[in-house]
Amino acid sequence: HRNTADNNVEIPFKFTPQNEAVIAELLKRYPPQYKKAAVMPVLDLGQRQHGFTSISVMNEVARILEMPPMRVYEVASFYTMYNRTPVG
Repeated sequence: HRNTADNNVEIPFKFTPQNEAVIAELLKRYPPQYKKAAVMPVLDLGQRQHGFTSISVMNEVARILEMPPMRVYEVASFYTMYNRTPVG
């Protein structure tokens, strides 16, 4: 990851209350010890809210799912469905 003006750790990101409720429902599908398995749908939700999967989105997903940020970065960089730069 290279920091840019619109994609760096200084730009705050929090899920909206509506999306936090969606995440809570998603996490009910997974046993507590496997909630990190929800990384893909939670990343998708973050991308839909923010417009792209920024470093701040990935860090927030890692915090919520209690997993190392590097694991979230690996998923986001492996799958082409996650736009890590603004599109359009």
